[in-house]
Amino acid sequence: SALEEKGGNQQVVFIEKELRSKDATAFNFGSYCDMPGPSEQDIHTGDPAFFRAGNGKLLDVAGDEVRARWGDYGEFQQMTIETAGRADVSVNSGDRVFIKSHEGNDIDVKGDSVRARWSGHGHLQALTIKKDGGGQIHYGDSISLTNEEGKSVDVVNGTVMAISNVSGPFSEKLQGLTVERG
Repeated sequence: SALEEKGGNQQVVFIEKELRSKDATAFNFGSYCDMPGPSEQDIHTGDPAFFRAGNGKLLDVAGDEVRARWGDYGEFQQMTIETAGRADVSVNSGDRVFIKSHEGNDIDVKGDSVRARWSGHGHLQALTIKKDGGGQIHYGDSISLTNEEGKSVDVVNGTVMAISNVSGPFSEKLQGLTVERG
């Protein structure tokens, strides 16, 4: 063989790629993987997401303003769902999450105002994600994002705001959001 002719020197090169757990499936590892891979619809911390309001528009961020102006998927509409201190885990109903904009700032709620002013995981940025029936959050689910005061992020008359679920002039109009892959 060619190796024997050159003195038998041989090098073995291993090329490895670290996969996120949701990508490590039986397809990647054949019979060594005895668990099915998660659904392509599962949402994990760090995944991109788009949030569609009841008016058909996607939430978008420009500067520190959070709005719902367009229905198409673009850079301004892409967000990232993060969980505090947890990497590459599924996002479940009831989890405390942080929604990072394409500019790197997290959406925050103060009073009725919804903005994206800072990059940080403080109490103003902490939102609880929920869906009817509980369980893991999937692309296509109707969800609510609620702050520690019980106010939900929603769109009313084209304005993104935090609305009380219990009472107030908009409580009967809450439509929630749909999380989409884009």
